[in-house]
Amino acid sequence: MIPNPTVLSNHRQLYPLSCVPMSVELVLKLLDKLPLGDFGFQLQLGPNVPGDFVDYDGRQINGVTFKKEFSEPRGPQFPLTDLFERMKQEIAADRYVIVSLKRSGNWHMYVVHAYDPSTDEFEAVTVELNGVGQPITDVKRRITQMQGTDILTYTI
Repeated sequence: MIPNPTVLSNHRQLYPLSCVPMSVELVLKLLDKLPLGDFGFQLQLGPNVPGDFVDYDGRQINGVTFKKEFSEPRGPQFPLTDLFERMKQEIAADRYVIVSLKRSGNWHMYVVHAYDPSTDEFEAVTVELNGVGQPITDVKRRITQMQGTDILTYTI
């Protein structure tokens, strides 16, 4: 599922700590469940409150119900195989997956939109404070190096 370039170019992360609500807004906009100009979830938290996947776990927004998955501690015992299979299932069902990835000592949220079986890798996009999307094609490698991560999935 290739993300709509119009949505990507019109979406923004408003605050340094608002990447979780930014990613939820992005998915809702990609699903045509939120207007392009709506930044209400980021505005609600404001500039000094970090978002968390738990804020959206079980929450229904415009007919979309989110679910936080894989909350296990990162480390050698993390169920990576199960995580990657779950992500493949979501992509195969034409659903996006929001994933938390470590980046330069911090965390940032990405929206996974594709799986490439020839490389056994996932592709994802994000939006930064400056509005520029940063596509990546090595989500699985990053998660493996981090020894796990949590994800946010949804049903409609």
